[in-house]
Parts: sequence; structure tokens; C-alpha cells
Amino acid sequence: MYRPNPEKKPLRRALLLQRQVMPQNKWHNLSTALRDRIQSLPEWQTAQVIFAYVSHRLEPDILPLAQTELGRNKIWVLPRCQGELLIWHRWQPGEPLEPGAYGVQEPASDAPVVEPTAADLVLAPCVGADRLGYRLGYGGGYYDRLLAEVRSNTHTIGVCFDFALLDALPTDPWDRQFEAFCTESQVIHPQSHGPTHIRITIKLFAVYQETFSKSELIWELPAGITAGEVCDLMIQKHPNLGHWRNMTRFGINFQFVPDSTLLRDGDELVLIPPVSGG
Repeated sequence: MYRPNPEKKPLRRALLLQRQVMPQNKWHNLSTALRDRIQSLPEWQTAQVIFAYVSHRLEPDILPLAQTELGRNKIWVLPRCQGELLIWHRWQPGEPLEPGAYGVQEPASDAPVVEPTAADLVLAPCVGADRLGYRLGYGGGYYDRLLAEVRSNTHTIGVCFDFALLDALPTDPWDRQFEAFCTESQVIHPQSHGPTHIRITIKLFAVYQETFSKSELIWELPAGITAGEVCDLMIQKHPNLGHWRNMTRFGINFQFVPDSTLLRDGDELVLIPPVSGG
């Protein structure tokens, strides 16, 4: 079973320490500058439903945006932590927040629930970020799961201070890329000169192996394709496999993943239907 990249933990600790020793007045000034930067974004100006967060442990404070002239006309949605999930609730300025998991302030549990598919814009806090679009969080995978549920046209912007924006982060197969990152001085979009195609190995089991008469395939595919989309391509070639689509488990580099997980160049994708074929 794939274990999280061991380089993440010490980097996370170092970046959190750097943020936590920030003087309060500097944190306030940087947060103000960052909010000004967000307000210049077309994604902010056109979004109606915004999934945001409540600042904790000196994360950039973005919630005052809800009280700006434009912000008051938007729908604000904040998370409550329940186990391994974030449940998203509608919130309005002036409504009380209460201590929740990890000491984070959360909306009331009886506030209306909003599904991730309603989000026009996600503003996510980052421990760290990089110029390739990857975010370093606290390690719980909450925002990876959120990004797997939002619409394909939902804008996703990570929020951090300049010092936490790096050239490249250590990553894991389940990490999902953000559309952009916003700091107090700049907006970074992932580098666009990456490969247009990737080459992956597909390990086959049970009915897939029987159908293709091979234990593995090596395919070149468009960049940005997901594990499930690869399976769908296989079914296009062999419609008899369609029966097994919803029963198939997906693995990437020895880690079980959702079918919506993006593949990268060199990945090993494993397709595991019911072993007996029934």
C-alpha cells in the first residue's frame, strides 16, 4: 500500500512554524493585501456561490470579503468537520460561529447544507503551494475530496502568503491540482507548458485480463485524463466490459483511489473487478 510522501511532514512543520511566529500586525497587513488581490480576480467578481474558510492558526483572513459591497451579494459557504468529511453550510456575516474540530470556528450545525456541486469558486487555505498547481494542506485530504466533488467549471484558488509559495512540492498520487494560487503580492496559475500526453502502464486483472489477453497494457493518453476515463476508453473498445465498470476498484502506484483521480506520466494504473468475475 502506498504511504504518503515522507517529505511532506517536515515541510509542513517548517511552513506552519514560519506562519505561527508572524507578528499579529504583519499577519493583519498581509491578509488585507491578499483580500485586495482576490477582489481583482474575475473568478471572484463573477462567482455567486463561494466556498470559503474561517482563518485558523494565522491562515490568511479572507472572511471580511463577505462584508464588502460585492461580497454582500454573494452566497457564502463554510465547512464543518465531521470525521473524514467537510460538510458545507450556508453562512451570512453576523451569524455566529462555534468551536469545532481542531479548534476551528464553524457554522451552526443546523445551518442549511450546500452541496459541493453548487460551488462557483473554492477559496482554500494552504500550508504551502507550488507553481505546478499543487497544494500542501494539513494532511487530512479534506480538500482533495472536495475537489473530486465540485463541477468541472468550478474555479479553485488556493490562498497562502508569499513565503509558502514554492517552485515544487512533494506530492502523492491522490493530490489534486488547483486552478490558481493567490498571495498578498501575486496570482500564480500553474505552468502551462507541461506535456500534452502521458504514458501509463495499466495492470489488468480478472475479466479485463481475459478480454485483452494480456496482464498489462502501455498506453499514451492525453494529459488530464482520470482513472475512470481510462476504464471508459477500454469499455469503448470492448463493450462487454461495461457490466463491470461500477464494480471495479482503481489503484495508482499501490494506493486505492477514486475513479476521478488524475493520472500522471509514468503512473501504474491497476483495474481490479470482482476477482471471480461475478
